[in-house]
Formats: sequence, structure tokens, C-alpha cells
Amino acid sequence: MPDNKYDVNNRGPLSTDMIGMNYEYPDGDYATRERIWQEHVDYTKGLLYFLTHDERVPAELRHQVSRFGWAKDEFVDNDNFPTQLYVREARRLNGEYIMTQKNCQGEETVGDAIGMAAYGMDSHNCQRIVTNGMVKNEGDVEYHGFPPYPISYKSITPKREECTNLLVPVCVSATHIAFGSIRMEPVFMVLGQSAAVASALAIEDNTDVQKIDVSKLRRILKENPYLDGSTPEILVDDSDIDKIERAGHWQKNFGAHYKNSYLKSANNKNDCSFTFMPVIKKGGAYEVFFYCTALPDQEMPEVMAFDITGKEGVKQVEISPRSHKGSWVSLGTYAFEKGCWNSSVRIDGGRSKGALFADAIILVPAK
Repeated sequence: MPDNKYDVNNRGPLSTDMIGMNYEYPDGDYATRERIWQEHVDYTKGLLYFLTHDERVPAELRHQVSRFGWAKDEFVDNDNFPTQLYVREARRLNGEYIMTQKNCQGEETVGDAIGMAAYGMDSHNCQRIVTNGMVKNEGDVEYHGFPPYPISYKSITPKREECTNLLVPVCVSATHIAFGSIRMEPVFMVLGQSAAVASALAIEDNTDVQKIDVSKLRRILKENPYLDGSTPEILVDDSDIDKIERAGHWQKNFGAHYKNSYLKSANNKNDCSFTFMPVIKKGGAYEVFFYCTALPDQEMPEVMAFDITGKEGVKQVEISPRSHKGSWVSLGTYAFEKGCWNSSVRIDGGRSKGALFADAIILVPAK
């Protein structure tokens, strides 16, 4: 990691996880939780001390581990040791809707989405067991590779017969496996904002949190995401079939892409093109970004050329996608007029060099 630091987290069968010693934490009182906290401190420090001092540990490993130490610029008021126990999950809501593995993998979807999750299903080991005389770790799951998926509003609301004035954006109604995917801080942030807006709507309408107008909530989140009246960003994805046009042969692909998919063209005759057509709800200056899908080097074009049509006519831009794999690259800032007929970002196969791909663009209002 940066600054010559290391992330040693669940590395191998015997690591910094104190497997199976946290069961009492969710329902424990303060004394129980303090005991578990201290046991984890002792385990972590004891493990590292053992690896650096005990003669039963091979000398080479002792020497290797002894090169590590606490980060000198972190937790300086606590002898450079973390001040909090990492509690990934404990008690969770059993709400109107329970998010499950099927939601994560797209087998089930919801129509009242108030945020998206975009991480793999990830569970550390839950217990150690003995099978046929051998010690086994049980519960580790690392399943990645599926696209982002929507989170239901009903998964942050309790069952109506149990409580009508509570919203739970972090300890959401989800199974252990689904929560292992949902649990990311950016997801908690958007669910927290959604819960705040929903609370305001419940107060304004003098109604239960389960009875608010979810369509109105979703509209506010989309049209006024910063809740300050500022112009929202404009995203166009390759799957937005009413906002794209293409010429030549293009094939849909799945993999290291933005959102759900991307399109690819061999561009053999240099006659292919792909056009994103954003709907501009508020005219003004926007910085245009193009998402460079993380394809293997041999599949990345040497040059991709763009025609950007805005208020001042057509501007031509070229980029080298190989230096921007898996990231957004700016195509410049342009003025656009309100409407859906006179603004576009077109990939020009004739001026490009090599195969083409089309994934997504985003227009960010210029400050």
C-alpha cells in the first residue's frame, strides 16, 4: 500500500482473524464486549510477538515478520495501535424485505431501489472445526465477478407491525452472505442519504416510513442528489438503448466493465461508430468523461477518436485508452444546450486505430 504500509488481513488459514471467538459480541453487554475487545488485542499482538520471538518459528520467518511494525503516523495517541475493534456485522434488521444472494447475483431484482451495491460476496471464516482428525476453517467465501445490483427500500424498514418510525441504513435486512457484499462504506453513505430523505418525507406526509411515496424518494435522489438544487451528473451507459446509436458490427460483452456490460467492435473496415446521446435537462458547461474498460493490452485500441457535439458545434478529441484502463478519462469541457437532440459523444472508427469499445460516458457540471 502507499507509504510503505501493508494490509495484512485474513491472509491464509492462521492470520489476524480470531476465528470463532466473537459469537457473544452482538448480544453481549458492555463488559462482555470489552472482554472480547481485549481478547482480540491480546491475540493480534500475541500472534505477531510469537512470530518474531519464539524459537519454534523458523528463523527466516521470524526475520521477515520482525521487519514489520505499527504505522508510526497512525493512532499516535494509542501507541500506534488501532482504537477500534473492526465489527463487520452483528445484529441486523429483519425487515419488510430481506436482501439475499439471489439479489447479489441478479436472480432477483427489486423495483424500489434506493442505492446500488457493487462488491463481491465476501465472508471470512466463521469457525474452526475438527474433521477426521484435521483442523478445518469453515465459512470463507470470496465470490466476485457480478455486476452492481439494486438495494430495496423495504430492506431498511422494519416490519410494519413491529415499528413504523425507524429506518436502518447500515444494519440492513440482509442475509450473512448478502451483507458481505452490501457492507461497503459508499453503499452505507447512499443508504444513509436515502434514509434521511425518506424520514423527511414521512414527517412531511405525517405517515409511517413504510407508507412514504418511494417513487418521489427515488426522483429526489436522481434529480437532486446533493440536496442543494445543483445540477446532477448525466450518465449514459451502453445499455441505455434509447440514448445510443451504433453503426457497423458491435458485440455485447461482460467482464471488467462499468455497470452491467460493454460493447466491442473489431472495426476491421474502420467504418464503425458509436454515439452516446445524453439528455441535457439544464443547459450549461459540462466536463465529459469516457470510461475506459479494463481490457487486455492486445485488445485495447492504440487511439480512440471522438466527435463531441455541443452548443459550439463539433469538436474532435483523441485519447490513448491503454494508459487509462479501468478508469474515467476526461474528453474536455463543453457547453451543451437543453434538450435531447443536439448533444452527443460519438466514437469515430475511421479516425481511431484498432478495435473499439463503448461502455459509458458521464457529464459532470463544470464548477
